[in-house]
Amino acid sequence: MPFIFFPAVVSEGIAFFPDRGIIGMKPGGKAAQKLFRRRVKKMNRFEYVVVSIDGDYANLKRTDTESDELKLVARALLPPEITEGTRLLYEWMSYSIL
Repeated sequence: MPFIFFPAVVSEGIAFFPDRGIIGMKPGGKAAQKLFRRRVKKMNRFEYVVVSIDGDYANLKRTDTESDELKLVARALLPPEITEGTRLLYEWMSYSIL
């Protein structure tokens, strides 16, 4: 006899299955809105300045916090018109010019 997973939590149209995660969510329901808000809060915004460009990579320095570390990023992920000194915003897993 095969093992059957039963929902661990069922409320407001959400069913949580250990093997599949959250399913059965109503798109406009309160639970869907709560989950969306929680995920949106986790998405952060970071500001960088381009310190140097070295071939296919750029060194970025974070400007929204005190940090001396440089972040090496492939130029394919950055806007094509960047130059040294360009201010960038990293949000929603993409870079844009400020």
